[in-house]
Amino acid sequence: HFTPPPPTGMIAVVSPRPDPAVAVGPPAPTAFPEQRDAGEGNDFSITMATEPRPTQSMPSVAARTAVPRSTPLGAVGPAPTAAQPESTLHIAPRVLDNTGETRLYDQSEDDFAAAPPRRAKWWILVVVLLLIAAVIGALVAKKLVADKSYTVPDLVGQQESVARNEISGNGWNIVIQKERNDTQVVGAIIRTDPAAGASLTEGSSIVFVVSEGPTFAVLPDVAGQTLDQATASLAAQNLQIQVAEEVYCEATPIAGELQCDEVPAGSVISWVYVEQPSVVAGADVMQNTVVSVKISKGPAPRTVPNLKGLAEADALTTLTAAGLTGTKAPDIFSTEFAVGIVADQSVPEGTQSTREQPVVYAVSMGPEMVAMPTIDGQTYDQLFAAIQAAGLTVGTVTGPTDGSGPLTSVTAGGQPVVAGQMLAKGTAIDLTYTPPPPTTTTPPETTVAPG
Repeated sequence: HFTPPPPTGMIAVVSPRPDPAVAVGPPAPTAFPEQRDAGEGNDFSITMATEPRPTQSMPSVAARTAVPRSTPLGAVGPAPTAAQPESTLHIAPRVLDNTGETRLYDQSEDDFAAAPPRRAKWWILVVVLLLIAAVIGALVAKKLVADKSYTVPDLVGQQESVARNEISGNGWNIVIQKERNDTQVVGAIIRTDPAAGASLTEGSSIVFVVSEGPTFAVLPDVAGQTLDQATASLAAQNLQIQVAEEVYCEATPIAGELQCDEVPAGSVISWVYVEQPSVVAGADVMQNTVVSVKISKGPAPRTVPNLKGLAEADALTTLTAAGLTGTKAPDIFSTEFAVGIVADQSVPEGTQSTREQPVVYAVSMGPEMVAMPTIDGQTYDQLFAAIQAAGLTVGTVTGPTDGSGPLTSVTAGGQPVVAGQMLAKGTAIDLTYTPPPPTTTTPPETTVAPG
């Protein structure tokens, strides 16, 4: 005997049905009728009339355990806006309760069977909570570890390997940067970032700036500079200077001399970087290396040639061949050289002279001519003084000069000379005086007395 409880808003009607599957049909029109038919056997059906619901096909019991529903069977919800056909639930009644009696099939039991057991839900919840707790614990532990910090030590000057060992237990990430430095040797720490004394947490990065050696020097161009200037220019780049040689040098060299631009004596003709001769000015080179320079001694000295006795044109050609220049002085009188011939030069033959010192030369105008002074009526002393005053000289004097004998001959070079005659200055005048004839005397006559 079974009397179903009257659910709110629905009617259960029992009708025979051989199929144990559940099907949903249109709802019954009555509000809450109850109908029980004691037909043959135990086959019966229940028709449930519900409030208007959307029409749908009800899956089998097995299907309902896999497909969730938003509203359980028998739940009362708000009335839909439009009336729907009633649903008919057909249930196979061959179900025994725990007393062994046949009872009506309750669809809600299928719903409960389809749902997971309540105890399983609690275990799942416990596992989820444990996982959440584990994650939170890991985050907290990580934060505690991450927040652990150390003071950055002073590593400047230490080799990179030594500095690494010193901070190996701090859990820092080491970043290496390299640059050239004139203070720290190769491989030594120049600075750190952060600097010494800063606080740095585990897992953070610390930068080691490591020395690659001294900075490069920029090779200057010292050509044309004086030796002192070149030395200062190289020293400013921490480079050394070495004088390779000092040579005579000029644009138009003489035999055995170096050709070069006009470089004053004591200045750099050329230079070369000893470590790598092919490098040019402006290149980066290592400090404390050597630059070799060649120093000019200026033009080579010249040996002055002989110009006397040469025609003026020939004298100039000779000077040019010797790398010298000549300067002409006013013509001079010369008894030695004819007119137009170089009669004199300022620098004697064979003297060493610089290119800048010209040789002064003079061309002969021939001998200087002077007039022979008056001869007649002059005593020897008077004539001697007049000859010298005229630029002549007194040559050979023959005969008495005391005035006892007359002047009988005046000659120059064996040729007679008269008063007013033009003679070369310095000509020697020979004088001849004739001695007077000897005087004869008659001895007086002597008288002898008779004896």
